[in-house]
Amino acid sequence: PVHHEETAEILEWWFEGNEEIPFQHNGVNRRLEKIRKEAGIDRDITAHDLRNTYGTKLARNEVDNWVIKETMGHADIGSTAKYIK
Repeated sequence: PVHHEETAEILEWWFEGNEEIPFQHNGVNRRLEKIRKEAGIDRDITAHDLRNTYGTKLARNEVDNWVIKETMGHADIGSTAKYIK
C-alpha cells in the first residue's frame, strides 16, 4: 500500500486539478504519474495502489468485511479477502 502521508498528498493534488475529469483507469494512472512527479514522490503509484490502500485502511479500522466488499464493489467476499488479512 501507499504510505498514508503520500496518499493524502496525492489525493489533494488530484482533486484540486481534476474535479471534472472522468475516472478511467489509464487516464487516472497518467495523471497520478504527473502528480507524483510534481509532488516529488520517488516511487511509482497507480490507481490500483490507491485502491488497495483504501481497502487495507478500511480493514485496519475494523470496518465490517461486508461493508468493505460493498464499498470496493466486489462481487464476492473472496475478492475482498486480500484486504482482510
